[in-house]
Parts: sequence; C-alpha cells; structure tokens
Amino acid sequence: MQQIKSVHYKLIFILLFLIDVVFIVLFEVNQGRNYKEGLAFAFMSLFLFAILMYFISHNEDIMLKGNNNVLYFYLGVIVSGNILIASVYAPIYHLWIAGCLILGVAYSINMALAFIAVYLSIYSMCFNIAIEQIIYYMLMGIVLCLLITYYPSGQGLKQKIVSYFYFVIIAACCHTTLYMITNYLDYSLLKRFEFGYMLIITFVLVSFIYFISSIGNSIDSLVTDISDEEEGAENIPGDSLEQVKELVHPNAPLIVELKNNLPNVYKHSLISGKISGDAARCIQADYYLCSAGSLYHEVGKLVKMQSNQSNTEDNQTDENAYNNSLNKDYVTLGIELLAQNDFPQQLIDIVSSHNLKHSYPTSKESAIVYLTEKLINSIYYMKNVRKAPDFSKEVLIRNIFAKLIIDGTLSASGLSLGEYETLKKYYIDNL
Repeated sequence: MQQIKSVHYKLIFILLFLIDVVFIVLFEVNQGRNYKEGLAFAFMSLFLFAILMYFISHNEDIMLKGNNNVLYFYLGVIVSGNILIASVYAPIYHLWIAGCLILGVAYSINMALAFIAVYLSIYSMCFNIAIEQIIYYMLMGIVLCLLITYYPSGQGLKQKIVSYFYFVIIAACCHTTLYMITNYLDYSLLKRFEFGYMLIITFVLVSFIYFISSIGNSIDSLVTDISDEEEGAENIPGDSLEQVKELVHPNAPLIVELKNNLPNVYKHSLISGKISGDAARCIQADYYLCSAGSLYHEVGKLVKMQSNQSNTEDNQTDENAYNNSLNKDYVTLGIELLAQNDFPQQLIDIVSSHNLKHSYPTSKESAIVYLTEKLINSIYYMKNVRKAPDFSKEVLIRNIFAKLIIDGTLSASGLSLGEYETLKKYYIDNL
C-alpha cells in the first residue's frame, strides 16, 4: 500500500473514525441499548474506514482539487450520517444515500459506492436488517450512482424526459422496497406508508440528482468564459514526479498568482487541467503531468500582465526589459518563467507545444494537453464567434481528429490508433 505522507490524510482518517463512533453510539442510545455495545460496533467499523483510506491513498489526486471538494467530502459524510440517525424516528430509508451521491459528484462513483457499502454495513449492524434489504439498498445505491453518471447536461427537453424517466425508475424501486421490508408478507405496512409518501421520497431523490448533477455539469458552462483566441508515456524520475504533484496543488505559488491576477485564465486552466487529467487516465498516460501541463499552459500571460502593470506604476522600469516582454508571445514568456522556477523539463516541453507555435507534441502527455486546448477553443469559437449554437460537437471533434491524423500533427507523440480512438470517445462524451 502506498504510504500516506500528507498529514491531511491522517487527519481525515481520524475524523472519519470519530464521526463513525459518534454516529453509531447515537444509534445505540436512541434505540435504548447500552452505549458500550454501540462503541463496540464503532470499533468494528474501523476496518471499513481503513479500506476507504486505502482507496483514497491510491487516488491522491482526489484531495488535490481544492478546498471546495474537501467540503463536499465532509458534507457527504455528515449528510448520510445524520439521515441514518433520523431513520430511527422516521422511515426515510433511502435518503441516507444522498450524502454518498454528493461524493459521487465531487470525487468519483467508485468512492460513492465505497461509502454506500460502509454506511450500509453500519445500518445493518444497528438495525439488524434482513439480508434482502441489504441487497436492495446496495442495488439502489448502484442504480442512483449510475443515474448520476449518465445524467445529461443542460436544461432542454431531453433532460426533462430523462428526469421523468428517473422518477419512474426510483418510484418503482421505492414501491418494491415496501414488500422487501415486510418480507413480502405483512401488507398492513402498505396501508401505513401510502404510495403517496413513497412518491414524495422519489421526488426528493430525483430533485437531488438533478440538483447535484447540474453542479457537476456547471463546469461545462464555464468554458464560455475562456479567451476566444484559437491557441491552437515518458518515465518521470521520482523527484520530478513528486515536484509535479506539488505543482498541481491549488496552493502552488504560480497557481495562486493566476487565481488572484488573471481569474479568467485561471478558470480556463483549471477546467483544462481536469479534462486533460481524466483523458490521461483513459490511456494510462501520466495524470499529474497532463493536469500540470494544462494548468500552466498560459502562465506566460502572467508575465505580460505584470510587465504592463510595472511599466504603468513605476517610471523607473527597465524599458528594454518591458519592450522585450511585449515582443515575446506568452508561450515564450511562460517557458522562461517555468525554467526560472526549475520546473521539470517534461512540463516545460508540454507548455511549449500546447499550440504548435514553438514545437510539436513529442509525448502522449503533450498530445493530450494540445488536444484539450484545441478542442475547447474550437468549441468556444463555434459557439461564441461563429454563433452556431446548434452545431454538433461530436462532428466537430471527429473532424479535428481526422485532420490531425491526415496531417501527422501528433505523429511524434507515440499515440497509437487505438489510443486515438479512446481519446476521441472521451472528448466526445465529456466536452
């Protein structure tokens, strides 16, 4: 198991365990049991959280996406825990999955499913629920996670139809659980929990899916804020790899400068970094290198901005230095800035080739960063310059990939035809 080096991970582990202890002790006390019995259950679940920490430690990047996602992390834990406690007093059996769905949107569906398994274990220990109910809740969690995964973005007719379809699916699941809870025998429960009540639960779940899916898909709408300029697997040594991991952290110095001084460039770079990183995973390229390449690809604009401000505010500015910065394009300035800060050469090469004006991609990672920028800017151009809102993204992406193959633009990158197809499908599905 990869060693968890960050103190942040250790704190998460401790807090998760303490939250778990509190939840289960409250369960046991609310049911009139001895708190010592609840404490015993809590220690048993320590093993379950150890499994989750193993998952987190092998996916370090999920904790490198910024403070907002850390808040989502704790929000998901607290929401599910509080609803589990409330289940002692009210039959809201399904809604504890809501917190896990938050984790699915903020991090990954795998993590959401892992937490569903953890909370289901806690739930079964505290309520002694039957095996068929355990199976049902697990299937329900899987279904909801899949619904979120494939929920279409936007607000059109297609999305409304999908929402109604989801309503039918979840209503059917909720209705079925009535029979499972009663072991298919005690139908008196059906009179107490009327079907209308289950429809209310269904409406809440569908609305929740719609809401958090719209949050997850809001990243797409941010693309319209980017600049309208059409700009247009190597083995990394251990030290360089650790350095690249540090460079994608939201508190990295140049990232903070971008955020504070060029918020639109920062926003665009953040979106590009996420897209490039996920694309890298599709073909087993280096996630961190691709994320960093997109994060820093326009860092040279920071130098131009600072030069302009310096010349305006200080009459003693070196005029030659200022003129030099004006005569250089932002890519050259970015390369120089990264070199001055001792960035890894692989990362500098990616920045150099991201728009083909200085060099061509010579690695899979540099090809991915180039593709991400090319496609994002092409889509922006069609939407906002050509004013063609009804154009087909899929056709545009397929045409760009076909042209790149014919021109041999990425022939030195090492991408295979199979990897071309994999990346093409990824971009079609995610842009």
